Amino acid sequence: MSNDLDHVGRIRERWARERPDLDTAPMGIIGRLHRLADALDAELRPVFEAGRPE
Repeated sequence: MSNDLDHVGRIRERWARERPDLDTAPMGIIGRLHRLADALDAELRPVFEAGRPE
């Protein structure tokens, strides 16, 4: 397993070992977008909650 891969890359590498017949490129795109959305949500949620009227 390569140390240069990110989390999604390591998952894709494992999939490639188990199922080399599958194209995991779409999973890489969706996985990284999902991780980005989680990170943005964690950063922005407090900002939006602070601005919400009570």
